[in-house]
Amino acid sequence: MDKNIKICVICGRPFGCPPSSKKITCSPECSRVRKMQAHTGKRNQWSVESRDKLRARGQTENLKLGTDAARKSPKSGRFETNVNAKIWKLTSPEGKIYICKNLALWCRDHCDLFGVDITEHNAQIIRTGLTNAKRGAQGKLTAQTCTYKGWKADDGTEADYDLYHYKNADMSVLTPEQRACLLDYLDGMRAQDIADKYGIKKPAVYNRIRAAKRIIDTGSARSDDEIAKRKDYAKRYYQDHKDKLKEYSKQYAIDHPEVARESNRRNYQKNRDVYLKEMKEYNKRYYQKNRDRILARAKERRQKRLNDTPEQ
Repeated sequence: MDKNIKICVICGRPFGCPPSSKKITCSPECSRVRKMQAHTGKRNQWSVESRDKLRARGQTENLKLGTDAARKSPKSGRFETNVNAKIWKLTSPEGKIYICKNLALWCRDHCDLFGVDITEHNAQIIRTGLTNAKRGAQGKLTAQTCTYKGWKADDGTEADYDLYHYKNADMSVLTPEQRACLLDYLDGMRAQDIADKYGIKKPAVYNRIRAAKRIIDTGSARSDDEIAKRKDYAKRYYQDHKDKLKEYSKQYAIDHPEVARESNRRNYQKNRDVYLKEMKEYNKRYYQKNRDRILARAKERRQKRLNDTPEQ
């Protein structure tokens, strides 16, 4: 059976296709050229009435709620955690290197480096200029624009971001163990070498590094969902093993009295207000429940003091 042969309208090369096919190009490259030719210079203009109608309709109440939630979300808002955020490596005219994630966010915070006021309009101009500088350096623009006001831009890597972001972060909020593991990791040490250095297991190294990064990024070692899951699990585990845990704690305090006293002292200082409030409520409930017995014992003590007091 003879194949159905067509002639490509772009390159003129013959190509085979089923008789029912509406293809008129031989390859995806020719198809792209055909689409560009068909759409160049053509626009579907909106009528004035259509624009006025859309403008008058505005946002629905549900859309307003969704827009506000999207702005606050770490995945869609103006944060480094935005799902579309990319890592950039910027070099100033003086040769100083900046590594950022989410170029638009960085431009909003650093307009002063380009000698302009911090406004949304100026940030957008800087962002466009740096984007074109990177595309020009990569040969993606016809104009040979490789810099913007002397600044160079290029793609960054996760390793670049970690090294710049975490080494310049405030590490005073980390524990000594987390700080040591994170610094060794940023210096290029393998996880197994770090584990051997501190005498711990390899998963513990990953846990310390992950916790350190999360504390620097969010202020908490765990996400809200993870915290809620851990609290729920701990509560259920305590209820299922209450007697066993109490016996273990009691025996541990007997075997390690100094450690137990120090732990109790830290817990009391950390939760002093909560303990005092709970103690006050407990004393109030106890008094209401045993009021008659408490008053009777107090009366006995007063009578005993009077009887024991010698007459003058």
